Amino acid sequence: MNQAKTLTFLVVLMCLSNTLFAQKHIGNFDQLLLTGTQTPVENFNSFLLSPEIDRDEIIQNQFYRLIQFFEIPTELERRTVEESGIQLFDYLPHRTYVASIPSDFSKEKLRDLNIRSITKLEATQKITLSISSDEKVLLNIIQTSLLLLFSNSYRIKILRFMNISTRSTRW
Repeated sequence: MNQAKTLTFLVVLMCLSNTLFAQKHIGNFDQLLLTGTQTPVENFNSFLLSPEIDRDEIIQNQFYRLIQFFEIPTELERRTVEESGIQLFDYLPHRTYVASIPSDFSKEKLRDLNIRSITKLEATQKITLSISSDEKVLLNIIQTSLLLLFSNSYRIKILRFMNISTRSTRW
């Protein structure tokens, strides 16, 4: 009798473990950035109709955006994304990636990628709160997502996307 109870308990525990420990965050499309939380609107169809890409955003035939999916892409889906010319970089909770998109992207290919929203990565989203709140810091955000801090009280940290050659970096 005790074995039957134990076996039943283990089966129930195994069934509930997927539910208890799943990290799907159902319905949560908040993007957790260093500067705070934002919830982008579902804008994929409007992006396809009017992408609003400024000419100075395009570097080596690529522009950069935050792409949020309805679900985190599987390995197979990630390959499909890459085959469409999109490179996914850093992951941001929830279901969001910093991405490089070809300037001549195919709208037809993008439709099959389960994308919820495509939004600009604004300059203020690239700066930590401790830096952006300091009035003495002079900031110059360069299009290639370089952040230069001109102050003796801060270390300078330069970050660039790995798919941009150093020759095309603008100073």
